[in-house]
Amino acid sequence: MLMIDTAYQAGSYIPQHAHEAAYFCWIRRGRYREEIGNRKRECRPQTVAFHPQGEEHMQWIDSVDLVSFNVELNDEWLRRTQLCHEARSFDGGPASEIAGRLFEEFHCFDYTTGIVIESLLLELAVLTCRPS
Repeated sequence: MLMIDTAYQAGSYIPQHAHEAAYFCWIRRGRYREEIGNRKRECRPQTVAFHPQGEEHMQWIDSVDLVSFNVELNDEWLRRTQLCHEARSFDGGPASEIAGRLFEEFHCFDYTTGIVIESLLLELAVLTCRPS
């Protein structure tokens, strides 16, 4: 599992690409538009987006620098949890609260961090896979 805080310059365009690992993305600042096949979505602050492994997408960063917190999920974790394989996003609400707590754990490492991160990711996975 890899947790990383990323930033993209305002007005950037990220051409079609795919990631080897599935990941959660929590938007901390800025906005972007995204195309996933024939679907479009807009992500703004407090949005949590799930990107399945190998999903091809392209993104346009709005007029403000984008800052996101990403959690890449390794194959073993995906097999164990049987996380769904479709792109989903949530604007605010419980998913954003969980992502915020993950971000806090990312910055506050102690002997409990591993189990806290695991439990928060499992909770986020349930929200992501449960039908709307």
